[in-house]
Amino acid sequence: MRTARRIPVSALISVPLGFSGALAAAFLARAGDGSPQPLVSVLLMVAVIDAVALLGTARAAFVTAAICWLLHSWLVLGHPSGRDALVFALNALGATGFACLSRGVSAASGSPDSVSRTRQCPRTEDQRNPTLTA
Repeated sequence: MRTARRIPVSALISVPLGFSGALAAAFLARAGDGSPQPLVSVLLMVAVIDAVALLGTARAAFVTAAICWLLHSWLVLGHPSGRDALVFALNALGATGFACLSRGVSAASGSPDSVSRTRQCPRTEDQRNPTLTA
């Protein structure tokens, strides 16, 4: 039985989507009563990083995590925060690992889909049916 493999979205598409999602999360965290909500910002940006990791590539997830940290630090907190940078980086690492497992990477399993299709020389008659000669 063959299972469908999901191919990740290119980083050229998923990084701008991650940026727009992080920007929306930062503005939503400030939209309530006017005061910044750092916990809401972190939760929304973690969701954005997870979505990019599941749909896109690992590189796009880490770029999105860096963008989330910058937007969270300067738009929500007003100063850089090393703890939040660590939270976003660890989230990107975990989400990327989960995404790799959920995609069903077949290269490690040795399935026929993971074997490269190189051009092979046709076999001669002697190679197909070897006979013992004395």
